[in-house]
Amino acid sequence: MRYCWKGEGVDVKLNRTDYVLDWTDSALDRTDYLTLWTDYPLERTDYRLDWTDYDYNRINYD
Repeated sequence: MRYCWKGEGVDVKLNRTDYVLDWTDSALDRTDYLTLWTDYPLERTDYRLDWTDYDYNRINYD
């Protein structure tokens, strides 16, 4: 499952590149996106911890 998470992380980076391109279009939008990206790493960290717990539980059930 950790490999799946890493795969999704790659997709997130690709989407972030798209946002960077969008930032050049509008300074106001750039401010909004920066705020979203500031909060997002915390959520992704929590998501990684959730997958760690899931792997642990799966080992117990197996």
